[in-house]
Amino acid sequence: MTEIINYGTIKDSIQFEINNPNMGLLPSGRIGIDHYFYKNILAKYRNDTTNDEIIDFKESFDRKFRNNSNQITRLESNEIDIYYDKVDALFLKDWGISLSKIDSILFFLSEYCLEKERSYYYCSEDYFAKILKENLKLNTQEIQAFEEQLILKTRGKIERPEKLDDYPEIFPWRYNRKFSYIRRPVLRIKNNDNSHTLFWSMRHLDSASKNLQAIFHNGLMKVDSKYKNINSLLAERNNIKGKEFREDVYEWLNENTSLEVIPYEVKISDRNYISEDKKVLKSDKNYGDVDILAFNHSSKTIFSIECKNTKQAKIMYDFQNNIKNYIQKQLPKHINREKWLKNNKSQLKKVFDLSSENYKIQSVVISSFQLPVKYLHKVSIPIYSFNEVKENHIF
Repeated sequence: MTEIINYGTIKDSIQFEINNPNMGLLPSGRIGIDHYFYKNILAKYRNDTTNDEIIDFKESFDRKFRNNSNQITRLESNEIDIYYDKVDALFLKDWGISLSKIDSILFFLSEYCLEKERSYYYCSEDYFAKILKENLKLNTQEIQAFEEQLILKTRGKIERPEKLDDYPEIFPWRYNRKFSYIRRPVLRIKNNDNSHTLFWSMRHLDSASKNLQAIFHNGLMKVDSKYKNINSLLAERNNIKGKEFREDVYEWLNENTSLEVIPYEVKISDRNYISEDKKVLKSDKNYGDVDILAFNHSSKTIFSIECKNTKQAKIMYDFQNNIKNYIQKQLPKHINREKWLKNNKSQLKKVFDLSSENYKIQSVVISSFQLPVKYLHKVSIPIYSFNEVKENHIF
């Protein structure tokens, strides 16, 4: 399997035009491939990512027990109940079973192994339905919905998906797949008499439950486009995480640097926004919001900071998506915003009471994880992970 994953990774790196290695015949007659990309570019990315993780480990205790009461995305207990009632209702509408019931089933099946003094358990489909009905009072629709979304079915061959469109979801070198064992932790094996037996492991169900909660709350869960309500929830989760990350960056800059940091996102727009608390920059068209606008009055620098709550790129497919997104969409948008700011220093001076217009404009992207694009392309805007900003005194 290790070799399959290795060759799959090489295949993706070439197919997605991330790497174009020299290849040829070795004296032994085997095919040789140049490893510059892996030993230099990928190694640098891996080292920087590891350094970020070490910093996270150091701060993990503080993050777990810090007071988040000032965060704008913090929810009161009654709001949390209302929110998760909404989550359950929308999962029920799309999948036919709520997210909380899925978690209850995974917990019950894990405990069932413990009760039977087994590290794993197996049974017929009928017995599986029977124990769920008797112990959790589930109806037939909910059991079928669980089986549809959480059971990994026999395909006959490892390289053959049920639907042709699902090929990427069965590649073992791809990450966060709909048809992975962690995503579907109950196995459905076909017997010689065409009946089926279900297998599950106590410890793996615990891991799968944690994984399901994590990919939902981080907005990373993959679901079919037809499930519009769940996809809407995931978009909402990404929005919540984005606001939380922006708030984290703002608080750190405000507390650990000498910058004057504007506490809100600054709009650059042609629309008339009326707000007593928030200042707006008037433009000929909508240039979007500056996530964080900060002033270094000593060096006379205005920082236009874009905060990106990103996921960690772990495979070549993630690299390709990251590069495509930033080269074609994100960076051009930031460059246009920087040009507008440079051409409108007089308005910046007036709106933010600056001493003069002789400030230089510097755009910066701060991401929650390392962005592969900066390792593979020469970008015109500095890109740092949040931990790099903390450790290297960027500001």
